[in-house]
Parts: sequence; structure tokens; C-alpha cells
Amino acid sequence: MKTKTLKIIIDVLLLILLLLSLFSSRDGHVIRHIIEGTLFTILAVLHVFINRKWLTSVGKKIISGKTKGNVKLQYGIDILLIAVWGFSIITGFLAMGFSVWGIESYFGFIRMHGVSARLGILLIIVHIIQHRKHIISYFKSFKMKG
Repeated sequence: MKTKTLKIIIDVLLLILLLLSLFSSRDGHVIRHIIEGTLFTILAVLHVFINRKWLTSVGKKIISGKTKGNVKLQYGIDILLIAVWGFSIITGFLAMGFSVWGIESYFGFIRMHGVSARLGILLIIVHIIQHRKHIISYFKSFKMKG
């Protein structure tokens, strides 16, 4: 499978899983939320792995001073997005683990998970807006070939 096709599939699945996970957590379906969140985590890691060349090359260009301000902003948002979702994922798994073990402190992790997930959703929206031309070109090339 070509990388562009894989990127499109992963991105669409990420969006679907994010929405499903958001609604399942609001509706009290904890097990479903955990499963969707775990699948989201796997796909998010794969998404970052597939885009690692861009992240690495832009990071090197920023360090060497060879980038424009908008690319620096894009990169900064992307790194912040990775950090926030990483925190949300970790606190989600900690909340799950502590609740299973009956440890009372899991409510704090649930709060941190919820706040970081909300911030992560805002950053995803910014991320999509920033990369919209790239995303649109992927879908156009996919549509033309398909």
C-alpha cells in the first residue's frame, strides 16, 4: 500500500475514533471509550511515525535558521499536539489502571485526561487548518487515481 493511501486511511480512522471516543466517554461507556482510545493511540503513534521525516527535517531547518515563521508556528503546534495527546493518553491509561486497582487518586487522572483531551481537540483543529492544503492535495491525488 502506498504511503499516501495509508496516510489518508489513518487520518480518517483517527478522526472517526476521536469522535466515537468523545461520545462514548460522554455517554458513560467506559469499556468502549478505553478500546477506542487504545486504537486511537496506536493510530496516532503510527501517524507520527509516518510523518517523522517531515518533523525531523523541519526541526533541523528551524535549528539552522532556514525556515519561515509560518513553518515554525506549524511545527510548534505539531510538537505541542504530540505532547498534549501524549499526556492525555498517559493520564487516560493511569486513570484506567488506578480505577481497576481501586486506588482513589484516579479521579485526578480523569480530570487531567479530560482537560488535556479538550486541549488536544483544539490543537487537532488547528493542525488540520494549518495542513489543509497538504490534506486536500492527498485527497485529490487519491480521488484521481481511485
